[in-house]
Amino acid sequence: MLLGLDHELNPRPRRALKPNFTRHPIERARQHDDHGLARKYIIPSWYTLKPEDLWNINIPQLLKETSYTLAAHNDKKLQEAVEVQFAHFIYSSNMIEGDGLDITETTKIVRSLIAGSKVELLPDLQSIHDTESLNRAIVSRRAVIQHVGAFIYLKEQLFECKSLSKRDLRVCHGIQTDNIPSSVGVKGYQGSKLLTRRTGEEEAYCDPPEKVPENTRSWMARYSTTLNDSDDPVAAASELKIEFLRICPFFDGNGLMSRLLFNFLLMNHYPHILVTFGESRSERSKYRHLVRESIRSQAPGIFSFFALQNAAGSALQQLEGLGPATQLELSDMSRLKADLSLVSGRNQEEGLPALGDLSLN
Repeated sequence: MLLGLDHELNPRPRRALKPNFTRHPIERARQHDDHGLARKYIIPSWYTLKPEDLWNINIPQLLKETSYTLAAHNDKKLQEAVEVQFAHFIYSSNMIEGDGLDITETTKIVRSLIAGSKVELLPDLQSIHDTESLNRAIVSRRAVIQHVGAFIYLKEQLFECKSLSKRDLRVCHGIQTDNIPSSVGVKGYQGSKLLTRRTGEEEAYCDPPEKVPENTRSWMARYSTTLNDSDDPVAAASELKIEFLRICPFFDGNGLMSRLLFNFLLMNHYPHILVTFGESRSERSKYRHLVRESIRSQAPGIFSFFALQNAAGSALQQLEGLGPATQLELSDMSRLKADLSLVSGRNQEEGLPALGDLSLN
């Protein structure tokens, strides 16, 4: 048993996640530096949006205002939409790892767990699988359930203290990866046992194992600070995600952890906005490419722009799902939707070059 995950793969009964989805965004009052914000995002040369286009948009204010608008319309329909979006995040994150279930089954399990229900292995699961495929099905279901469990753990641990500890990091990682086969054959925190130096592509760009404990402590301090205060949560979360992957604190599961921690931080500032990183094969290829380029070039702004587009797209999707608005709200909604559409690149999806043709240098 690992912090509430029993043999039936269920978290212990906990508070529902709804308070985390329905509260208002963190209030900030600060001077906005348009040019400084634009420099946090590296826009690919093939993209028609230019840096000066971003200077005219206060990105954090746009997302915060959108989050306030969503909170003001908070109803059952919006709650359900956020739950579905949360399921899509878990589905996409697991698909990047090659684990998990299809989106329909993932959504069903996620919504059941959020409601506090138990998710059991269906009686007909054993009847339709042979032993080998049954084991794969159990691992896939476990990957979804434990992803939700890890998020719930972070929510409960950091709801009041807003400070990520080494224990929190290791326990959260353990919840996510418990009984999930490791791609490298070994699991655990690198600071507790040094492994032979990584080989291949990681060797050139990741921190050496002897630097992991010190760099992880420094990273946790910055993450905790950003949970409580950030001029630009999307850019800050992106930078922390790329740095986490460069440090590589764990032998396996660093990608899963980085995406979970990214969205946990983002939702702390914008409660109704989640980012999915690759539901389609092409999106997953783009995600991996941009992560590699950000680490290789030591330029997290490459990934930040991708994350910003997805955050804006998420916010736009939620706005479009709202019910009827008043005349005054229609004016504000039109402005928000126009800015979000520009940032998300919704109108620029056609005609993009093939991934192999992208030049981000």
